[in-house]
Amino acid sequence: MIRCQDDLLVLAKNDSEFEPSLTFPGGHVEANESVTAGAVQKAKLNAVVQAVLDTYLNGSTRELYFA
Repeated sequence: MIRCQDDLLVLAKNDSEFEPSLTFPGGHVEANESVTAGAVQKAKLNAVVQAVLDTYLNGSTRELYFA
């Protein structure tokens, strides 16, 4: 889970036969890295995340940028 102050990063999931839903970014930790280092690496790899939140953004697409 990626949290910045009181905000959480969630992703819209529309790639299944089920209803669209929200999910948290996922990933795995490499054998030679700590859990913290793995989480930081995952956040860096997802520097630009496109989130589609129809309920909150009236059907528009929003890009979230992380530094």
